[in-house]
This record gives sequence, C-alpha cells and structure tokens, in this order.
Amino acid sequence: MEAHDKNGYEGAHPHFEAQGATTRSRVALDFPLPGGRDPAASAPQSNSAIAHPPTTRKWADPSHSATRDWQDMNAKETALILIGFQNDYFAPDGALHAAVGEEMEATQILPHTLDVLNRLKDTPVTLIHTPILFSADYSELPNPAGLMGQIRDLGAFRRGTRGGETIPEIRQFGNRIVTVDGKTGFNAFGGTSLAQVLEERQIKNVVILGVVTSICVDSTGRAASEYGYNVTFLSDCHAGRSRAEHEFYSKSIFPLYADVKESDEFLAELR
Repeated sequence: MEAHDKNGYEGAHPHFEAQGATTRSRVALDFPLPGGRDPAASAPQSNSAIAHPPTTRKWADPSHSATRDWQDMNAKETALILIGFQNDYFAPDGALHAAVGEEMEATQILPHTLDVLNRLKDTPVTLIHTPILFSADYSELPNPAGLMGQIRDLGAFRRGTRGGETIPEIRQFGNRIVTVDGKTGFNAFGGTSLAQVLEERQIKNVVILGVVTSICVDSTGRAASEYGYNVTFLSDCHAGRSRAEHEFYSKSIFPLYADVKESDEFLAELR
C-alpha cells in the first residue's frame, strides 16, 4: 500500500504478520448521546467511470453548496477516504473491537467496503486510507481525555504493533490505495497531508467510509465540508458503537452538511 505523510511518500506498508490471539482489555466506549436519550428512529449495476477532464482549481471553494447535480460527479474528481480500517477495531482480539464489533457485523461494513473498492480499483477514483497511529509512549497525547485517554490506557493504535496495522483485506489492494499518515486525532485532515493530496489530484467530491460514525467519520466529514468539498457518507460502509448511534447520525446529523447514500446507489451515479 502506497504510504504518504506530510513530508511525502514513504514506501510500502509493512507486511502483515499474523499473531496468535491475546487476551486484551476492552472498552465499551458507550458515551451517552446528548441528554442521555436514544435518538434513533426506528443491485443496480454501476456505470463505467468515464475519465472526464478535471476542472482546474487551486483549492476547494469554501462557499460551495452541499446541494449539487450528481450527474457532475465524475470519477477523476472523486476520492474515497477510509477511516480506521485497523486491527484494533476489526480483529476479534483488537483493543477496541468490543466497542464496535457488533455494529460492524450488523452493517456488514467490511464486505460492503471491499465490494466498493473492488468495483473502483480500475477506475480513476482516488482511494485513500488515513490510519490513526501513536508512538509507543503516546507523546502525541500529553493530557488525553475521553476516548483518547482510553486509547492510551488500552495501548491501542501504537505504531509498529499488530493492533495499529491496516487490516489485510485493505492492504491487499497495495499501492492502489494511498496511505496518508500522521493522523493522531479524530479529524483525518488534522496533522496530515490529506488536504494536499486532494488538492494535487483536483478532487471535488469526498466519500467517507469507516469507523467510528460519531467520532472520526463525522469529524472528517465536517472538516471536508468546511473546506468546500462535496461530502457523501456511505451508510452501509460505516459503523458506530450502536444501532441507535448509526441511525441517528445517518438520518439526523450527516444530512445537515452532506449526502447519505448506500454504496450501490453511489456506484450507480458515479460517471
């Protein structure tokens, strides 16, 4: 997998080495939604991606509206951003698997994501993964609170560990997926070269997949919207800590600044 950080490309992602399951502490991360309430309300064929010439632009227009004609969404101007596809979330013995594992199974996030990637790998769509990684001493988190404190306490997402590695199902795509390194917070733009990569490729449309719905997925989507990108969430390709959280964000939060589609609908509309 092609690796990219804010200083440039650093080479291939390290090869996955399977290790035996170990007993690890797990955390529910079940922070209540505002007010302690449960806010939840209760295959078309894809078109071939036609490589239209991209619109030349130096930077996304911050005043650009989220409402647009989807006929204008072409492959060359579209980037998929993958968030959190790492062993500490997806492996059964992952430090944070207990927090999201049930919901990942319910949404079938991994099979749906792999289907999207397989159908786009031979198109001009830009594919990006933004793993969160910390040094062994978590020096990036001097005074962590909430989830970040729990990540440090559990030893999750440490660079050079199996838990921090990108899952093998994603790494099988090799250099077709650009890895943007440097993420140590919720927002994939913060401290990384993601904005630079999107600018260099003249991207207009950002499509977000991954975990956790209410945290890194939402934070990255809001940042992309504020930078002026057209943002889309694939509802069957992200997962939260509960069905209530997933439904609440997909139906009540994301539509405030983005589009929410299932993956087949998005693929059918891509040109």
